[in-house]
Amino acid sequence: MLEAARYSATERLRDGRTIEIRALRPTDQDDLLAAVDHAATLGATPVDAAANVFQLPAGAGDARGELQLCLRRSRRRAYLRWPKYLVTYDGWLDYLLQKLARTGNQVSLTERQRRHPLIFALPVLYQMMRTKRVS
Repeated sequence: MLEAARYSATERLRDGRTIEIRALRPTDQDDLLAAVDHAATLGATPVDAAANVFQLPAGAGDARGELQLCLRRSRRRAYLRWPKYLVTYDGWLDYLLQKLARTGNQVSLTERQRRHPLIFALPVLYQMMRTKRVS
């Protein structure tokens, strides 16, 4: 826990500026209160002040939808890279199963599906896509 309290990293933005990302410190309270006040001027209203939960203004939902669309596209691009794993990695099937498990989609294959995954495991992927477990 002590290491997390001292976390600090420097990132370079696309426009060339650098920013520091770090753990919160007790001296950050004034800056946080100023940020909350600024959010209020933008139209965010506190829903639960104790939990610091704010409701976004009406137009903010558009940005959330754009983010969801971007994430969905990114996920599809990741799935399109799967054929590369076939050629690149020896243990590609286990690698893909681990990637699915990290997203909460635990998949267990039979010995037959493991021996011939391109023939017998594709229906498993199709079923996952049909039930929207993989989008």
